[in-house]
Amino acid sequence: MSRYFPEGDDLHAIDLFPGVRAFTAPGEHIHISRVEFDHGGVVEIHQHPHEQCGVMVKGRARFEIGEEVRELGPGDTYRIPGGIPHRVVGLEAPALAVDFFYPIRESYLKP
Repeated sequence: MSRYFPEGDDLHAIDLFPGVRAFTAPGEHIHISRVEFDHGGVVEIHQHPHEQCGVMVKGRARFEIGEEVRELGPGDTYRIPGGIPHRVVGLEAPALAVDFFYPIRESYLKP
């Protein structure tokens, strides 16, 4: 296990919703997650106290954040303040996003 380059078993895999998987690696104060979407995979509407920022790396997804809706593709970024309802739908498989959370999402940590 590398302290600086988490991979494989160092990442905690989570099935977030049907068709949506996350591979997470917490730091000391922030949390990074690689999120993979199947075509039609949906992160249902939810909110959390964590600030979340991210970037689409591959494919396309529709982001619904607060009252705004956007279709994002590779290189597009997003930011979600804590407490704001949001939902994501994978439009093009495979879609891949990288999320950053502050503070660390305890629910994403290995049991």
